[in-house]
Amino acid sequence: MEQEKLHFKTNVQLKSIIGKDLINDDNIAILELVKNAYDANSKRLQLFLKI
Repeated sequence: MEQEKLHFKTNVQLKSIIGKDLINDDNIAILELVKNAYDANSKRLQLFLKI
């Protein structure tokens, strides 16, 4: 089965604005990373936290 390649452009300022509204806490940022990996059916997720 051949996979279709998709292309899109992003705007750095828009990404920054959206990110600030969605992620306003360190704990939420970690939860979002885990949730995104789960939603993508990832078999593994590695998080490296610098304390």
